[in-house]
Parts: sequence; C-alpha cells; structure tokens
Amino acid sequence: MTERGDNFCYNAFTGLDVNQRGSLRPCCKFDLQSMPAFNISDGVGKYTNSKFIKRLQKQFLDNKRPDGCSRCWDDEDAGLESKRQIDYNNNKDFLDALELSKEGYSIVGIAFNNLCNLACRICGPWASSTWVAEERKGAILNWSSNEQTFVDLYENTKDAKLLEIVGGEPFLKNFDEHKEYLKLFVESGQAKDTHIHYVTNGTVFPDETFTNLWKEFEHVDITLSIDDTGKRFEYNRYPANWEEVYSNIKQFQKLSSEEQNIEISLSFTVSAFTIYYAGDFVDWCKAEGLPQPWFGVVSLRDYYHPSVHNDTIKQKIEDKLMLSDNVDVHKLKDFLYKDKSAMDIFNNGDSLFKGYIDRLDKKRGQLFSETFPELVA
Repeated sequence: MTERGDNFCYNAFTGLDVNQRGSLRPCCKFDLQSMPAFNISDGVGKYTNSKFIKRLQKQFLDNKRPDGCSRCWDDEDAGLESKRQIDYNNNKDFLDALELSKEGYSIVGIAFNNLCNLACRICGPWASSTWVAEERKGAILNWSSNEQTFVDLYENTKDAKLLEIVGGEPFLKNFDEHKEYLKLFVESGQAKDTHIHYVTNGTVFPDETFTNLWKEFEHVDITLSIDDTGKRFEYNRYPANWEEVYSNIKQFQKLSSEEQNIEISLSFTVSAFTIYYAGDFVDWCKAEGLPQPWFGVVSLRDYYHPSVHNDTIKQKIEDKLMLSDNVDVHKLKDFLYKDKSAMDIFNNGDSLFKGYIDRLDKKRGQLFSETFPELVA
C-alpha cells in the first residue's frame, strides 16, 4: 500500500471518529469493544495522548494487523475494498505527504446525534431516534449541542481534509450544529481544501442552506445507503416509502449533474436480507445511471449476518450470486461462511434471526415470507 507496509493505516495517526454517543475512535469501522472508552465530553486531548493510541500507532508502524480493525481485514480477505484502502486511495497525495506527528486530525468522522426518521432492520437505538421511540429504550443523543464540546471538536479538526458526516440522518432540519460546523470551515477558508463525504438514507433531500455551503468545499460525495428497491427496501428501511426515496435519488442525480463538485455514490449493506438480491441491485443501478455500490457486511447485528441461513438457502444464494456478470457480486459468497458466531446462531431451523424477524414483523405489520419468498426454505 505504501512504503510504510501493506497493513499500514493512516487513521491511527490522523483519523478521528465521533459516534452518536460521543465515543472517540480512529475510524467508524474500529471495534469499540477492543479499546478503552473515550468520550468527547472528556476532551479530544485525552484520546489523542492516550497509551492506547500510541500502542495502536506502533502496531501499524510494525506492519501488524490490530484486532480492532477486523472489519477492514475481513473485507480485504474477501477481496473487497476496505475503508482503510478507500481512505488511502481517495486521499493518497496528502496522506503520503503527511507528517505523522502533525497535531490535529485530517480524516474526521462525525455523527452529530442519533436523530433519524427511520428504524432500519440493521440499525438500533444507538443510531436512530425512531428506534428509541419504537423500542421505548435508549435515548435521544445530541452531544454536539454542548458548546464547549463543539468548540473542542472544531479546534482539533479545523484543518481536516476529509469530513465524513453520518447520522442518524444528517439532512434532517431540526438541528443546527451540522450547518454551524460547516460554516466555520467556510469562514476560515479551509473549505476549499476539504472534501465532505455524507451517508444518508435517501429519505430527505437537503435544503438550500446545505447546497449553498457545499459550493465552497472542494468536493462533496453523497453516499445513499440503499441496498434494495421497492417492497424489500421498505421492509429493510422501515418506515421509508420507496417512491419518495426514488424521487430523491433522481433529485440527487440532477444536483450532481449541475454542480461539478458534487458526486453521488451508493452503499449496499450485505445482510441476510439483501445478499441474494445483490446482483439484481447492481443491474438496477446500471439501468438508472447510478454507480456500482460499495459492498460492506452488516455489523453489530450478528443475527442478520448472511451466514445465519441454513445450508439449503446458502447454496441457493451462492447459485444466484454466481449468475451475475459482476465479479464483486461473486465475492459476496464468502460472507455466507465467514462469521462463525453468526453461523452458531442458527440451530435446527429455530434461530435468533427468525425470532427477531417475527417480533418486528408483528409490530410493524410486515411479513418476511411474503417480502423475501426466495429466502424461505
């Protein structure tokens, strides 16, 4: 990858991710369970100067594969491009020139809160206020509303070259911290050298305040987190309406065609619900003039991992994947056999997977067997 070693990752040196709870880590893929707890409410400096970060940096300088980075290693071992590789390939020039001892953070991921209008099957209360309301547990998270914390964040990230902004849903209109943060970059003049990467569920088209701010930034990549169409999309991304989302997709495409610095991309979450239809989705994207989606396997919900299916369904999925003319779709078959903990969930046809499906189906008025008949034994 670089002269620093094939396993080297710059995020250990210049990456900062702040999740919905305010937890700090090197990037959004890093396993929080494998590191000490750091929260932005305690100050960014405590994280920056920690023994954990120094140890992680040394591991990468020694060309090792830290356990906390397993999601990237799994993607790479499956032949898919990992976040580690994407970050490097998209920012090669400034990363290769970067002094590793430079203060501040250049690659910054931010979830300002967990405000979201959807309760996607693969998500939960930690990232969605709609999940909080439905499950009646968890809380509305909004660490960025604290002025001192907000200032601390900006002071440590004001020279960022890449901002990765997620949610909740980042384009909802009922909070201001997101826009205020971008305005600071515009006012300082840094915006012209900064790339923004968004992840959105596609249900909300941004208002003019956003689009006017984006004109000042070097580049804006809007990733639509969409992994199916029609009724299957609505099942996975409850309570979204597919026709409304499709209309927004067309508006995003129009925006991208009109503004040279705005690009549209897609992210496809490979799960027990979506893997069978991955080839069909790639074909749909091509027909709609959309780029091929990036594939990433579901995390945090082991019971939705593709490997929970029984052997009969797995073979059916693998046969379907191999019918695609897309080699990246072929590679997804490895996920059917990858996760031992998820495979152990399935036991004699009665699984945690089925239990969660039945519970939410009853609550939401949905029916797995009607929506995904191909995945029913």
